[in-house]
Amino acid sequence: NNLNNIVLSISKIIPNNKEEKKNFSLKNSANWNVITNKLILPYTKAIIGQLFINDCIDIENKKEIKKILILGLGGGSISNYLAEIKGNNEIISIEIDPAIEYIARKWFGLKNKQNHKIIIQDAIEFIKNWENKDGQFKCIIIDVCSNLINNNTLYPLICPINELVHNEIIITKMFEMLKETGTLLINTFVFETKFNKIRVAKERKFLLELFSYYFGYCYYVDILYNKILICTLNSILNGKIMTNKLYKEKVEKIPDWVQNEIKENNFQINILNDIYIN
Repeated sequence: NNLNNIVLSISKIIPNNKEEKKNFSLKNSANWNVITNKLILPYTKAIIGQLFINDCIDIENKKEIKKILILGLGGGSISNYLAEIKGNNEIISIEIDPAIEYIARKWFGLKNKQNHKIIIQDAIEFIKNWENKDGQFKCIIIDVCSNLINNNTLYPLICPINELVHNEIIITKMFEMLKETGTLLINTFVFETKFNKIRVAKERKFLLELFSYYFGYCYYVDILYNKILICTLNSILNGKIMTNKLYKEKVEKIPDWVQNEIKENNFQINILNDIYIN
């Protein structure tokens, strides 16, 4: 259970011409164009779906800018996809490792865009240094992972890192960083085995209860090995909790091109309002 043998990002590529396609090789495909407006990994599709149904993304060029903070750049799949959307959106990606940014630029099509800013900084330091004058965010995505997990580690998750979700000062600050109708998304990931299954379930249940205390209402979105913790302040205002039925109703109201993206490959999204420990 570490990041050494885990695929962190996948992108589709297209050849520059018919000749390249005909003579495919690892060498010539390295220069093919990356399709940045297409998602491959199921958990990235789920995150984009949740951003849309929780009104985090503008597609109508409304006057108010919708700011999205992404903690953890990875291959840039989510950042790339959001930056391609035409609307009044501002995306800020925080990444601690310059090498990750280099890889995202060289191999995953990450480019400088007017609506996307990349900051090389520790996510925790960014949160600590944030002030009201910097502006609140409509959504915050936490996708920061560790490579230091084994069966003897007290904290059982690869994602997110312990320091981001067990520090109540940081949690309180993240609450302050969100607009009053904002949404927090936390990618929780680990390969579950018979050795860690109970510890993982207990940790996820703890996070659900902890963040529900601060944010009022949270639920999990279940996709394969990932369970994404969603805390939406809007649910408190409208008095509705997320269910699979409500999720499907909301998906039907978002644009067809987004529906097609998040439904592709028929992967299943389940809404979990609790994590049960067997």
